[in-house]
Amino acid sequence: MFSFSLKFSRWANVTLGFLATSVVGTLHGQEVQVGSWLDLKDAIDAKASVVSFTDTFVSAGRLDIGHKVTINGNGFEIKNGTGFFEILPGGNVEINQLKMSLATEGAVSLVGGSLKLYRCEFKDNVRAVFHNGASLVFDSCTFDGNT
Repeated sequence: MFSFSLKFSRWANVTLGFLATSVVGTLHGQEVQVGSWLDLKDAIDAKASVVSFTDTFVSAGRLDIGHKVTINGNGFEIKNGTGFFEILPGGNVEINQLKMSLATEGAVSLVGGSLKLYRCEFKDNVRAVFHNGASLVFDSCTFDGNT
């Protein structure tokens, strides 16, 4: 009986160790796919390094980003929020091919760190990007109807 319990404990430890490694590997280095605001929030909170949209969705709040991450919009849209992203000191963020629309307090706020926007579309936002002097690059972005 004792040897059976010992073998089971070893097996359980190996299995749990493998599962923990898989989750960390998925969030730190591999692409995390998001199809909802909650998925996006979970990926950002877990400090995922690459996040890719799989659908258009409505925002439920501004997400603070203080780490290095690439967000691939894949042509999808995030819309209807007070704002979508706030880049904090330590944040090194690249956002590619994402449409951001109908933000009431600015789609993106850059208060620290760096931000590169590539082929993004800003449409009908109260403010497209708030920028306080941190590093900001726009590459092939479009702006339509922002105030």
